Amino acid sequence: MKLFVKNLDKDINEMQLEGLFAQYGKVVDTKIVIKLSLNKHFNFSF
Repeated sequence: MKLFVKNLDKDINEMQLEGLFAQYGKVVDTKIVIKLSLNKHFNFSF
């Protein structure tokens, strides 16, 4: 299962994001994608 997570704090890092979801099961991969031209963070957790 892949999840798209939106509107996270800009200071969150991949380890923190993974820790939040690890409470509910195994996290295989975590990616934080930043689109600088829009100055917004687009966060994905796999």
